[in-house]
Amino acid sequence: MVLYPITVINNDWLTRRRAFFYFLPIAVFFLVFMGFSAAGAWTPINSPEEVWDNLGHIDVLVRLAVLIAMIPYCVIILFLPYNYRHSSASSQWILYYCVGLTILYTAHVVHALTNWGVLVVVIPILAALFFLHSAAYELEHRMTPKEEDGAEDSLDMVEEKAEPSLGELGIWERICVIMDTEQAWRDPNLSLSALARKCATNITYLNREIKDNTGGSFKELLNAKRVDYIVKELRRDPYTDLQTVFFNAGFRSRATAWRNFKTLMGVSPADFCRSLKH
Repeated sequence: MVLYPITVINNDWLTRRRAFFYFLPIAVFFLVFMGFSAAGAWTPINSPEEVWDNLGHIDVLVRLAVLIAMIPYCVIILFLPYNYRHSSASSQWILYYCVGLTILYTAHVVHALTNWGVLVVVIPILAALFFLHSAAYELEHRMTPKEEDGAEDSLDMVEEKAEPSLGELGIWERICVIMDTEQAWRDPNLSLSALARKCATNITYLNREIKDNTGGSFKELLNAKRVDYIVKELRRDPYTDLQTVFFNAGFRSRATAWRNFKTLMGVSPADFCRSLKH
C-alpha cells in the first residue's frame, strides 16, 4: 500500500540504496523479534490490557514501536520529490491517498491498543472504501487525475503579487515567453493564478491581456497549446500511444484531452490518427 504510490509519484526514486534504508527498520525489528524468541524472553500478550501491564518489558516496547512506526511510513509519500513531468499523479491525488492510508492504519493502531469493538466493523468498511476508490481511480484514469475546471478563472479572486522576473517585458510578452519558451502549459497543475505569479502580475490584468490578444480565456489558450502539441506529435507519428501524448501535453485525464481535441479539431484523436494513416 505504501510502495504502490511511490512508484506512481516518482518511479525512479526507489533505487537499490534507498530501498535498503527503506526496509532497514523492518529488518532490524524482525531480527530483534527472532532474538527474543530464541532466548525464550518473549512476553505473551493476549489483550490490550496486558500491553500496559507489561510495558516495562523490552520485547513489548519493541512490538509497540513497530506498531506505531508504521504511521510515518504512511506519510512518507508526502516528502517524495515530485515532478509533474515524471509522475502520472497530481499533487491532490498524493494528498488524498496519504490521508486515506494514514486514517486506515491509525484506526488499526487504536484497535490494537484498545480492542474497541466499534473498530471491528469500522476498519473493514474503511479498508473496502479505500481499496475500491483506489481501484476505480486506477481503472478510470490509469492514475491520471482529471484536469480541474474550477473557478480559478474568476476575476473576483484576490490579486496575487510576485517579484518581477522577466525584466521590462509587457504582460503579454511575459505570457508568450512562459507559455512558448518554458512550455508552462505542460504542467497539469497550471492555473490562472499560478501563471499570474510567473508573470509577476495579477489575474485581472493577466486575464485581460489574454482576452485582448487571443479573444479567448486562459483555459482556451491553455487547451489550444496542448492540442497543438498533440496534433504535431500525431502528424509526426500517427501510430504513437495516445495516452502518452495526452500525458506529455499536460492533460491528466483522457476524457478531458479527448473532449478538447474534438472541440478544437472537429474530429476525435482516433479519427485524426486514422486520416493520417490513410
